[in-house]
Amino acid sequence: MKLIRMFMVVVGLALLAGCGGMPTIEPTDTPVLISECFPTVRAFVWEDLDADGERDEGERPLGQVEVRLFRGTGGTQGTDFSGVTRGSGEADIRAIIAGDDCLEGYFAVLTLPNGYISTTPERVDLTGFDYPNDTLSFGLQPTDS
Repeated sequence: MKLIRMFMVVVGLALLAGCGGMPTIEPTDTPVLISECFPTVRAFVWEDLDADGERDEGERPLGQVEVRLFRGTGGTQGTDFSGVTRGSGEADIRAIIAGDDCLEGYFAVLTLPNGYISTTPERVDLTGFDYPNDTLSFGLQPTDS
């Protein structure tokens, strides 16, 4: 047992010696912006039984619905962040965006689940969206199929 322990120590030391020293990071005169905006976009999805685009009493929240954030015109290759609604119908989409105009040029897009049609816009421009206080709201009506 002592021999095995001694062998493991020698092998460990040899591996550490072969790795070299810790890399050094040289300071620069120019600061690098990592990100200055960390918005959490809240979304709520519900079953809009009367298709009026307003949540009424008795209209239940829908879970397992994806909401995505896109920059620019969108499309699948433009997906930056996404979230899936919980059983409460709520999703928190956490983003990390560099720049002064945090959500400027971003859109929220609802992924329409099978068996539903949208009663509210499926795409929402987030320009001017007050992300700590506003909540995106998406209504879905079940189809008869």
